[in-house]
Amino acid sequence: MKIRNADKEYKTLSLSLRGLYCLLALTSLILWAYWGNGGEAGQFAKFVVHTVFMSNLFGILFIMMGIGTTVVVGYRVITKKASDSKKAMIYSLPLVAFFMVIGVMMSKDSIDNLKDVKNYLTGNIIEEHVVITHLEVYGAQSGGDDGYEYTFSDGRTFYENHQGKGYGNIIEGETYMIRYLPETPKLLSILLAQ
Repeated sequence: MKIRNADKEYKTLSLSLRGLYCLLALTSLILWAYWGNGGEAGQFAKFVVHTVFMSNLFGILFIMMGIGTTVVVGYRVITKKASDSKKAMIYSLPLVAFFMVIGVMMSKDSIDNLKDVKNYLTGNIIEEHVVITHLEVYGAQSGGDDGYEYTFSDGRTFYENHQGKGYGNIIEGETYMIRYLPETPKLLSILLAQ
């Protein structure tokens, strides 16, 4: 009996420590994201916290609710605990479909975001020299999000909604070296070309 209690206490302590480690890692990542400009690593941390985690959180939760509903209803039907199996399945289908469709719509960019996390960690970052022909700075006072919109000489436009080192100190018509992630494209750094 004492061995089982000790084993149970050990498992509880182990799970608590894992949760604490995850909480510390997430807290560190959030602090890192808000820590000054932080260079490319800080921009990547902001990307992970704001874009990968926060933007896709509700979509993932809706998908999990759809899967959870399927599991609960399926379990009750298989174990014959549902009072009317046919009604349980028919009534749960629209609910599961609703959760899944909303979840997929809310997390539609999560695959590209996760690919870019892998790209950053493996060093697959695109670096190129561009001429910035136009810079538009958006502020919260204009009713939208804070951010920068860059138009390059080749017609491409990048929008960056997180402040970063040198993002606002742009001289139109100058050549800059930019580094960005290939899938999203998340701008990591922008420096005046030498």
